[in-house]
Amino acid sequence: MEKHINHFRDTKKKVRLIDADALKAKFPVIEKIAEDLWYGAAIRVAIDRAPTVDAVEVVRCKDCKKSQKWKNAFGAEGLKCYLLCADIDPDDFCSYGERKDNG
Repeated sequence: MEKHINHFRDTKKKVRLIDADALKAKFPVIEKIAEDLWYGAAIRVAIDRAPTVDAVEVVRCKDCKKSQKWKNAFGAEGLKCYLLCADIDPDDFCSYGERKDNG
């Protein structure tokens, strides 16, 4: 039982966002299969009915113009956001993020 619960927890974290229109465009054969075979139509319907997620691209702090690496005299280092005046984790993000020109 525990094995199944852990499997569920692991798969729950691995959600991927895809562009369904781009997927269909890469496989025009789906349309041909849909005309000839029942499972082709099922594939097309499954793609069309897949839930749409309201998502936006974010800029991670490590790639943001407003962040800068720091290192103190004792050798400790980190990342600081100069907009929030706070230490941050490289994978954090906020609504003010702007991608660095070189990143």
